[in-house]
Amino acid sequence: MTGEQFFRELSARKDSSDMVLATVRHVSGSTPRYAGAQMACGDDWSLGTIGGGLAEAKVIQAARSTKPTTSPTEVIIDLRGTVEEPRDGICGGKMIVRLDTIDQVALESIERGLKMLQSGEPVQQYFPADDSWFLQATDKIGEAEGLTDPQYVFPDPLLLIVGGGHCGTALAQAALPLGFHIVIQDDRTICDGVDWSTERCIKSCDSVAKTLLNHQSSRPLYAAIVSRSYACDVAALEALATVECHYVGLMGSNRRVAQVQKMLRDRGVCQAFLERVDSPIGLVIGAETPEEIAISICARLIEVRQQHKFMPASFE
Repeated sequence: MTGEQFFRELSARKDSSDMVLATVRHVSGSTPRYAGAQMACGDDWSLGTIGGGLAEAKVIQAARSTKPTTSPTEVIIDLRGTVEEPRDGICGGKMIVRLDTIDQVALESIERGLKMLQSGEPVQQYFPADDSWFLQATDKIGEAEGLTDPQYVFPDPLLLIVGGGHCGTALAQAALPLGFHIVIQDDRTICDGVDWSTERCIKSCDSVAKTLLNHQSSRPLYAAIVSRSYACDVAALEALATVECHYVGLMGSNRRVAQVQKMLRDRGVCQAFLERVDSPIGLVIGAETPEEIAISICARLIEVRQQHKFMPASFE
């Protein structure tokens, strides 16, 4: 679950009483989640995870025992146990988890933050030492005293899938739960099995160039070309060379890819862009079926997305 997904689902529970946000603030040694992992819980529900198991159960119990307050509390998860003395686990590390009551001020900050994320702007979380957690715009950095260690939430990316055949359909189904907003481009009326009921998945029968124009977004752009022909590959890459992309991947044999790149060079497409095209697309896991290929591509998309989790230069 991405940060934007998490806060969108948390916002949907705004009518719940006694909501508590649990955030892993510090870790040392071997732990199931890194600093920044979050979950929330109410009297009879939980959302997200900080690692599961007995450690998470301890945090949920502490959260449900927390009385509404503006002052945060902490839970220490000691995973340095042994078989003889298991403590909270035997992974080898230690986690400090902060608990914050989600009050009306926090809920209002979530609503504002979601609007910024939907417009493609990152937001930051603040954890004041003696006050409740809240979200705010990144341009507020340093504006108030005592606001240390901001934690960023980034907009979910847009994944353009060129090709709505077996692999494109499987990729859409696999990528949607990972937080990607999906646009499938194909001039054929296919793509059976895709959930079109969600606004996060759109079908376009226009050209790639027109699709990019019609679905302009401030969200980070990822593109996976899994089309039915080399002509579609050429048209897609020619259009993508004109926009900013975090990732472009191309499915095809070495021979097909080489010929596509030659055609694009002959058309004047920048060599630097062609060198950035990831091909063969996906991680090498021996994938063969469309569903397996989709998993290998998603693994690569996750890897690239993790590498891009940094603030823009203007905020560094």
